[in-house]
Amino acid sequence: MTPVDTGALNVRALVELRGMADLLCDDLARHTKEAKLEEWARREYVRSLFAMLEGLTYGLKQAAVVFAKTLLVELAPEEQALIEESAYELNERGDVGKRRLHLRLLPSLQFAFKIYVKAARIAFELPVHESGWEKLRRVRDVRDRLTHPKSVADLGVSDEEFAISEEVSAWFSTHFEECLWLACVGLLASLDDFKAKLDDRDQLPRGPSGGYSAKGMQDLSARSLSSPSSEKRAAAEALLQKVRARVDVQRSGR
Repeated sequence: MTPVDTGALNVRALVELRGMADLLCDDLARHTKEAKLEEWARREYVRSLFAMLEGLTYGLKQAAVVFAKTLLVELAPEEQALIEESAYELNERGDVGKRRLHLRLLPSLQFAFKIYVKAARIAFELPVHESGWEKLRRVRDVRDRLTHPKSVADLGVSDEEFAISEEVSAWFSTHFEECLWLACVGLLASLDDFKAKLDDRDQLPRGPSGGYSAKGMQDLSARSLSSPSSEKRAAAEALLQKVRARVDVQRSGR
C-alpha cells in the first residue's frame, strides 16, 4: 500500500466519522432551544444525546479498523471481536457460530476511545476522573428511565437533569474533537515515517506474534506528536479542512 493509498483511506475514515458527528450534533442542537421551554423537547434532547454517544462510539471503532490497517497496527483477536460487537461459540453440532454482543454504553465508549487511540498511534486518554464522566452516569439513568417508563413521573426531565445533559454533551464533544485533532497530527506524522520505510517493511518493529508492534509503531512518531511543529499543525488544519469540505459536499448532495 502506497502512502497515497494510505492517506486516501484515512481521509475517507475521517470524513465518515466527521460527517456522523456533525449530523448527530445538529440533531442535538435543534432541541436545545426548545428544551429550555418544552418538556417533550427535553426528552428528545436526552434521546438525541445518547444517539450521538452511541453513534460516535461505533464510529470511533470503525475508524480504528481503517487506521490499524493503514498504519500496520496489530489488533488482538479479542479487540477485533469487540469492534464487531460479536462473540463466537459452539452450537450443538460443534460448529462455530457468531452471536451479537449487547455492550453496555459506558465501557464500550471507553473501549472505543482506547482502540481508536491505539490504531491511530496517538497519545490520548479519556479523562473518566473528571466530573463529566460522573454526570454521564447520572444522565444515563435518566435515559434508561425515559426508555422504559413505569409511570408519568418517569417521563419528566427536571431543570437540573437537563442542565447536566448539556454539560455532558459539552464534555464529550471537547474530548472527541481533541481526539480527532490528534489523529490528524498523528496520521500525518505516521505518513512521514512510512515514506522511508514502506519499501523495506523488515525495518518496521514487530511484536512477538510476528505482526507489527503497536508500541513500536507508536514510538516511530512519538516526537512528532509530543510537540508538533508549526508546519505539522498547519498540515493537520489543512487535513481537517479537507475532511470538513468533503462532509459538506456529501451533505449538500442529499
